[in-house]
Amino acid sequence: EGLDIFSGYFLNPLLKMDAVEREVTAVESEFERVTNNDACRLEAIMGHLATANHPFGVFGWGNRASLTQSELWKQGKIRESLREHWRKHYHAGRMSICLLGEQNLDTLQSFVAELFSDMRNDGVQPDQVCYNAAIGAAASDHDADKALALHAEMQRMGLKPSARSFTSLISACGKARQTTKALELLREMEAVGLQPGSHAYSAAISACEKGGMWQKGLELLDEMERRGVTVERATINAAIAACQKGGQYEKALELLDSMGRRGLQPDIISFNSALAALHTAGESDTTDAAQKLARTLQMLEQMK
Repeated sequence: EGLDIFSGYFLNPLLKMDAVEREVTAVESEFERVTNNDACRLEAIMGHLATANHPFGVFGWGNRASLTQSELWKQGKIRESLREHWRKHYHAGRMSICLLGEQNLDTLQSFVAELFSDMRNDGVQPDQVCYNAAIGAAASDHDADKALALHAEMQRMGLKPSARSFTSLISACGKARQTTKALELLREMEAVGLQPGSHAYSAAISACEKGGMWQKGLELLDEMERRGVTVERATINAAIAACQKGGQYEKALELLDSMGRRGLQPDIISFNSALAALHTAGESDTTDAAQKLARTLQMLEQMK
């Protein structure tokens, strides 16, 4: 709410005359406080002695007389002059924003994208950084269609998305159950000269889980290892979840067991996905059921 109010000062300031008059009064009050200050008097003398037309020679304080004796004030045109100043100087090409908050970077970017998107650019074209940030914000907001539209616009302008933007796009498409598009984006990364990293692969494997494509998820995991891409715990968790959704409990358990060999420590997500895979698997005979029960008890003991 505070940022929403703040953005209004720059996007559509009211500049009401009663507010202008209050500001003139505030300036006059500040001026009266320093009229007897020796340091300020010395500064005024130095300005008076400055070379003609030097900026230091300008009356820099301002007071009621200097502000209200102008022709613009006398003619009642001061508000129009202020609005012209706003139109000339208050646009994206001359301004930056620094936002500090407890939210993560993607959330803060989404705030800025939402509240400042209407700010004029006055001919300033968005660059690669702007588009990458906007794509990240849209993806963080789970708006895959908007993120993809920005991606397409970026390509039309001849700008290259970053690896982080591709990862955000893959993740957003996965959450939107656009698995095929997510996998296309993974290949597109390579086509533009970017090597997919562990985060991009993890997002793609997670998209496979959402789309019920567990085989493709395991293929991507094998591809990561062949290419020497670091396999992280989140990657294995995504693959276990894909196998669980595909009813492949044996493969899910194999992946869980492989985490130790990879130097990875299973977490609650790893165990929960593996347990869910056991729970949803069919039982061919009592021996199978007993084995699954024993394995379940083993995992529960490991979770302690």
